[in-house]
Amino acid sequence: MFRAQIVKIIGWSSLGVIILGVAWYLTHPRANDAMMIAECRQHYAQARNQVDTLRIDGLVPERADRASSAMRCGDLRRAYPEVTPRQ
Repeated sequence: MFRAQIVKIIGWSSLGVIILGVAWYLTHPRANDAMMIAECRQHYAQARNQVDTLRIDGLVPERADRASSAMRCGDLRRAYPEVTPRQ
């Protein structure tokens, strides 16, 4: 009887953790912007000088398929400075 209650509590707790994890992933902006950040980082890695960096700041990532698709690489760089370091 006591063992069944423990198993039930662990099961419901595990389900709660999974639901919270999915909710976090769907609502956390960094998780939503990860593909766009990765694409911009690739462009910034190829930049040779400041003119290239400024050109890349104006690019809209090709992988942007959601409402945040209006964000340019420069906007992402300002929003996530720790992820997209300046050249």
